[in-house]
Amino acid sequence: LYSVPWGLRKLLSWVKRRYGNPPLYVTENGWSTPGNESVEAGVADGSRVRFLANYTSELRRAIYEDGVDVRGYYAWCPRASRGGRGG
Repeated sequence: LYSVPWGLRKLLSWVKRRYGNPPLYVTENGWSTPGNESVEAGVADGSRVRFLANYTSELRRAIYEDGVDVRGYYAWCPRASRGGRGG
């Protein structure tokens, strides 16, 4: 799994140029782990924190430096994919 936060900014800026800056909502952006880690490792989730910090930083740059009309950002988490199983 690779993290490419600059790719989000590049994509958002491309959509702005290509489609005339429509309102955009980024949905289900997140970072998964193998799922076999201990509870302690799952709570000390540095990789997910870094992922979200880097992606939201590039999102902010797209908004304030590139003028992209982003109206919402929704982070994905592993519990979200469990549906009716307690997620």
